[in-house]
Amino acid sequence: PVRREAAFFGWAHNDQLPEGRELLPLPGYYELATTQPTAVVDWRYKYRRGLDEMLESAYTTYGAPFYQPNRKKIDNNMAQWWGNPQLNFGLATASLILLLLVLIFGLTPLYLRTQSANEAIQVLAAERMAAAQTLGVAQCPDPNVQIILPTAGGAQWVGSQLDIFGVADHPATARYDIYAQPVGQTNTIAITTRRWRSSLGTLTTWDTAGLPPQTYNLILQPTRSDGLPITESACIVQLRLVAPPIAPTVAPTAQPATP
Repeated sequence: PVRREAAFFGWAHNDQLPEGRELLPLPGYYELATTQPTAVVDWRYKYRRGLDEMLESAYTTYGAPFYQPNRKKIDNNMAQWWGNPQLNFGLATASLILLLLVLIFGLTPLYLRTQSANEAIQVLAAERMAAAQTLGVAQCPDPNVQIILPTAGGAQWVGSQLDIFGVADHPATARYDIYAQPVGQTNTIAITTRRWRSSLGTLTTWDTAGLPPQTYNLILQPTRSDGLPITESACIVQLRLVAPPIAPTVAPTAQPATP
């Protein structure tokens, strides 16, 4: 039975067998015993066999006219080539060695050069930050919380897109709040909140469109998981937003009247 269906078998003439017949499944003939009280076809059992013998007889009917198997021809040479365990092991070993060579001679020097460049940037940024703190335009006591760009004490055009580049890698921080505050005022301008750490990279972009031209404190504030700010590690840099120059209006030249 397949899916609670009763499949019926019958005897078919076959001169190649000693019995002169074989048991074959009858195509198209089946009935659901659960949907009707009696069989529609008047089936008469002429011979009974065990289940094992019936299954064996059913599996030997692949050569019947109503069953057309679709078998793909396999190239013996190709099968032997792919089935060779020594060859497969050699290919896997060669691939692994090639991958290791690429990692050692390709990616490792690139990683070292990137690390060297990052260290050089951090050294220069530390020197410039020390000078800015001396001038009073920056206050960044924690080297793990730094705003490197825009430059402290510099000026930027109002309406420009400022990439805030720096370090946000405090070990006890759950998030970083980045906001701006006009100097001498208590109101703040939220820029973004980030929840991932960055050893050195672009933290966010500040859109200054619509802001009044004045001096701002740009603040990178680390915050613990309980919501309390780590004020002693906050980085504050000062910069000015200036209005872009207005292009002069050229008056049209008067043309002499044509007589």
